Amino acid sequence: MSNGNKSGAEVNSTERIKKIQKKATPSRRVLVQKVGGVDRPFLICIILLLCMGTVMVFSASYPYAKEYFDDSYRFARSQIIFALFGLLVMTVVAKLFDYHLIRRFSKIIMLVGILLLVGVLVAGSGAKGAQRWLQIGPI
Repeated sequence: MSNGNKSGAEVNSTERIKKIQKKATPSRRVLVQKVGGVDRPFLICIILLLCMGTVMVFSASYPYAKEYFDDSYRFARSQIIFALFGLLVMTVVAKLFDYHLIRRFSKIIMLVGILLLVGVLVAGSGAKGAQRWLQIGPI
């Protein structure tokens, strides 16, 4: 084998290694890292927004809650409880519901949303100079 030629077994194993490496490296860069079916960057954004919202509620309601309820954490506590409940509901819905089905109806959902927004402008009830609500029967 001094002439530089490789034997059939060496070529075969080299080709196998190249095939394995080709399968192991993704053809494009994956931006979303999913672990256990969870989109980590999205989950981190949700948790950060919940934390920032809770801090904002606490900082805005501290004096009012202390003055009128004698409990400065009243609104922050209820915000945390509802945030945890929301995370629980989000987890259950994510496990039970295939969100890919929404893609089929996305154009219809968007159209309904736009029609409702226009409906508020055209037929909405106003209060203190702003139109905010659609009157739908007794609701």
